[in-house]
Amino acid sequence: MAKSALEKTSEAEKARKPVKVPSGVKFTLQEKKLWKALTSQRLEWDDSELVQLVRIVNLDTESKKAQQQVDEQGLTIYSSQGTMIAHPLIKVKAQNIALINQILRMLGMYNKDTRALNTATKEANKTNENEDGLLA
Repeated sequence: MAKSALEKTSEAEKARKPVKVPSGVKFTLQEKKLWKALTSQRLEWDDSELVQLVRIVNLDTESKKAQQQVDEQGLTIYSSQGTMIAHPLIKVKAQNIALINQILRMLGMYNKDTRALNTATKEANKTNENEDGLLA
């Protein structure tokens, strides 16, 4: 009996094993969720591609930390000369996002995985909020 495309797809999904994080790399729970979301987009990965995915996860974490600091300190700060300037971390965050998008395009994943990146980030944030007891 021939199997339908839907049955073959569901079998492939079941057979897909999670991609292990490269040795020497430590991720937080939120970073692991992003890793899983990104690596689930394909069945096979080269070592060089996995290195690029690690870069994406690290850049995403760095961007979130920069945004958190901007949220705490404000969009503008005073320079050493006493003039008000845009917070430098705004530019850092923009550069990180541009680099993430560049890496995703290089891996041929831009359209799918920007959504995966956003979805994984939102899911991880929901989990963190629930753990803090702030949201039900």
